[in-house]
Amino acid sequence: MGDLMPKINIGVTTYNGGGRLAWLLRSLAMRTPELRSGDAIITIVDDGSPDHSAIRAAVDGFPDLPIRCMLHEINRGISAGWNTATRAIDAPIDVLLNDDVIVSSDWLAPLVYVLEHSPDVGVVGQNWHAFLAGDVPGLLATPASDVEVVPRDPVSKAQEPDRRIKFEDTWPGRVMAPTGQLFAFRREDFDAIGGFDEAYKSFFEEIDFGTAMAAKLKKIGVQTSWPFNYHLWSATFGQNPELQAGVRMESSRDHYRSKWQVPSSFSRGSEFDHTNPTHLGAVGDVEIGFLRKDGPWRGVLRQSGAFVDGEKI
Repeated sequence: MGDLMPKINIGVTTYNGGGRLAWLLRSLAMRTPELRSGDAIITIVDDGSPDHSAIRAAVDGFPDLPIRCMLHEINRGISAGWNTATRAIDAPIDVLLNDDVIVSSDWLAPLVYVLEHSPDVGVVGQNWHAFLAGDVPGLLATPASDVEVVPRDPVSKAQEPDRRIKFEDTWPGRVMAPTGQLFAFRREDFDAIGGFDEAYKSFFEEIDFGTAMAAKLKKIGVQTSWPFNYHLWSATFGQNPELQAGVRMESSRDHYRSKWQVPSSFSRGSEFDHTNPTHLGAVGDVEIGFLRKDGPWRGVLRQSGAFVDGEKI
């Protein structure tokens, strides 16, 4: 990579996730040519793991990858980890991943394409399939083996053979924020809104980020439908009860309601029924460029949410 600044910073936060991190790094090594060309670098933030050696061992297993490791002495929460990862490298584009993700074939280029061809899109993410530990050997067998594994429904975890056909040919959609396990944004937009609000230790942090993009920059969030990534949902909280997921959820909900002035008439759990139309819905029609399996497309995401005027380029 020499002295050249990479174009893309791939940030990963982890807490006690050495095994999951090794899966993620294996998938990145196989499916991210930008890491070999010098266009991308990986920044890993260990958010106060009691045993940092397991994280270090996972990283040491991939000596050929360009990786920078950073350490929080105590657990500061996901927003602080994302800020540390983003600010570590002055790259134009940042992509943030949880450690419980396995990336799919062709995963990175579609994210970058949207940001480079859609000036009114502030943050872009991908939809996802669930996976279980037993699926990992198949997912990581070869660079393209992910397309051979039967995807699972995110909620039930049941295998769903038609899931790719059902979703991957649909159009992108406007969202308050993409799901937080994998999403991308421009560094200049991150700086313009002040980064992630570190009052969120867990939960609501990506929603707050998307809300701020819409409220302050008049930019929308977009969730694409190709390609999907693979996600082991809530693995960190399931394996680390000391993080007190329930307590963090309620604290984050209170902060979000106060910060975005959610009226008391909106019950707990319905916060987005206020902020989504108030902020995201206030942004008008947005032109978007994006990739599908058959190449580049463009079109318009209406203020109403409808995708219109789709055209293959």
